Amino acid sequence: MVKDEGGEGEYSSEYTGKKFVIDLVCGIGILGAWAGGYYYFEPFKNADGINGNDKFKFEIKRAHDVEQRLDDVKGIDEIRDEIKDLINMIKNTSEYTSKGAKLYRGVLLSGAPGTGKTLTARAIAGESGVNFIYCTGSNFDEMFVGLGAKRVRELFAEARKNTPCIIFIDEIDSLMSKSRRFGQEHSSSRGTINQLLAEMDGFDKHDDIVVIGATNHESDLDPAAVRPGRFDKKIHVPLPDVNGRKEIMEMYLDKIKKEDNIEAKKLATMTPGFSGAEIQNLVNTAITQAVHEGKEKADLSDFEYARDRLMMGIERKKLTMTEKDRLNTAIHEAGHATVCYYTEGAMKLYKATIVSRGGSLGATFF
Repeated sequence: MVKDEGGEGEYSSEYTGKKFVIDLVCGIGILGAWAGGYYYFEPFKNADGINGNDKFKFEIKRAHDVEQRLDDVKGIDEIRDEIKDLINMIKNTSEYTSKGAKLYRGVLLSGAPGTGKTLTARAIAGESGVNFIYCTGSNFDEMFVGLGAKRVRELFAEARKNTPCIIFIDEIDSLMSKSRRFGQEHSSSRGTINQLLAEMDGFDKHDDIVVIGATNHESDLDPAAVRPGRFDKKIHVPLPDVNGRKEIMEMYLDKIKKEDNIEAKKLATMTPGFSGAEIQNLVNTAITQAVHEGKEKADLSDFEYARDRLMMGIERKKLTMTEKDRLNTAIHEAGHATVCYYTEGAMKLYKATIVSRGGSLGATFF
């Protein structure tokens, strides 16, 4: 303790001044932290219903507002019969239950990105004439404990008010992944998935509710979530084959101005492995390139540019290569082309190029 020379127990004026400044700074800091915390958490309170009064607004489509139909979904001929059977079960539930059949509680749509899983779910609702609730797995991820489970309860409560109803959960792997139960995530994450499992087990056959989940990573899902009794039916939505790509191509080609010699069949053979979303992007890239070049209509060169652009990246016009590297690249691609030409039953050679794109110095297309 610092004492004043003039008398025992008395503090110096210098020490008193320092103490006052320190107390003032601490007080301002505490007040600032309180104010900052209040203004930081206030938006979350209003948006996410922390005060207990507000509810999350799920996207609800009434039966008469769902415009998609099964004919709008192209390139799914392999699973069309499965989808039709599911629609018939939803539309004519009494026909099945009267004979002792149990309705599906959940249907899992899996497949590569862009294959039309969301569109398929909307088409099922549209054909069945039922209400449709759309949400994503990320809608249930919150920083506050208990909010995820609360939203699951609200979702099913909303569905019961709007029966018959389809609940569609897109990217369901973010909600029902193995890591939520067996990983290092917080216990509230496990509470969210447990609430969803309880809800799917809880509603009975009279609820007229079907849960449709979509995922690109079926192997990442919790086994307890995808067992029979919760997701009774699994449908793999494949990438479209050449005929499916032709149907999708025709649908998008009808929406743009193109030259008369553009054939959907030929474009379909040029795009092996493309999903429906990638085909849409291809057509849009082609017509965009045509507009850039001042054309009135897209021609074949625009579609070739679009395919090369999407598959291999931007053309590297300023890449410096020695003549020896160019020759080696040409020999390499010529080897691919020669083997293709002389191999019986091989696919028809489409293009061989040494134009550098992305990380590739050249390419051979079949």
